[in-house]
Amino acid sequence: MRFDFHGALLLLLLMAFLAAAASPSRAQDGVRWGGEWQAAGEASFTGDGTDVRASSVLRLQAQAGTDAWRAFFDGHAVASGPVGGEDEWETRGEVDRLFLRLYLPSADVTLGRQVVNWGVGYAWAPTDFFNPPDPTDPEGIRRGVVAAAVQIPVGPLDVWSLAVAEETYGIRRRGNLRGTDWSVVAVSRAGAAVMGADAKGDWGIGWHAAAAYGIPGTDGTPSGDPPLEGLKGLIGADYSFLDGDLGWLGEYCFQTTRGLEALSEQMTFQQLTYRVDDFTSVFGSVLGDLVRGSAIWSGGASTLLGGQSELTVTASAFSGSWTPAPVPVPRARVKVQVSKAF
Repeated sequence: MRFDFHGALLLLLLMAFLAAAASPSRAQDGVRWGGEWQAAGEASFTGDGTDVRASSVLRLQAQAGTDAWRAFFDGHAVASGPVGGEDEWETRGEVDRLFLRLYLPSADVTLGRQVVNWGVGYAWAPTDFFNPPDPTDPEGIRRGVVAAAVQIPVGPLDVWSLAVAEETYGIRRRGNLRGTDWSVVAVSRAGAAVMGADAKGDWGIGWHAAAAYGIPGTDGTPSGDPPLEGLKGLIGADYSFLDGDLGWLGEYCFQTTRGLEALSEQMTFQQLTYRVDDFTSVFGSVLGDLVRGSAIWSGGASTLLGGQSELTVTASAFSGSWTPAPVPVPRARVKVQVSKAF
């Protein structure tokens, strides 16, 4: 759901509607509110000069419910534009999640805009067909999809899941075998049949793996996404050093050609995170395209300022060829952000 000038007002109206529908006299704890405010400045360095932009984001959340149901809203409004120059600022808003969840005796049913998280992985998740992560921003908030989802427990750690969204529907079976989480999934995406499986465990070092195979002879891709023809796989691991203060995470993702004759894509993500103290942490990461020889090198630091406020500084450098690209890729980028939760 997108809107421009009256985005923030519409978000507030939606929250007021949710509050009115969830009467405190019928809910356990009434309506619980929360959110976050962010202010950021970003400088992008290109061959043509420097582009400096600023933005402000207001995220609002509300939820209410009883033992039988839960209603949840999550949306944000953004104002962004250049610092100086003649271009105008843009205001827009989005509803990221807005759903009703029913807790039935034998199943949980969720209706509305929601995150259907079916896969494993950090920068990539081959078996997450509804809400895959963005490898350039793995920790970014994923916008939900309008769907109907059902979860049917069949054991302490075993669940059947079904989900139906526009152009995509599927079924998933998740379980646990001797401490290893596993799942198998079958999905239809606008007529294209895809099968997949994933697993995640810890053998002293954390690990995860996933694979999805697009069945040849089927066509159709939702929302203009490229078709999955062949095998897409992921192998990842993570480990902590120095009593947990230093953490490493690495992933390798590949995709084969339709006939499985050769690798058409090879990507890697590597990240180190170091906790300086209870308030400050630093990180460095690289996202690399092993076929084209390009990479995004990133580093940054974040520190708590008190009062649920946080300061984050990040810098990124781009190397190699990133063509064709939907927008011009800068040589480097620096971003400073202050956020406050409430």
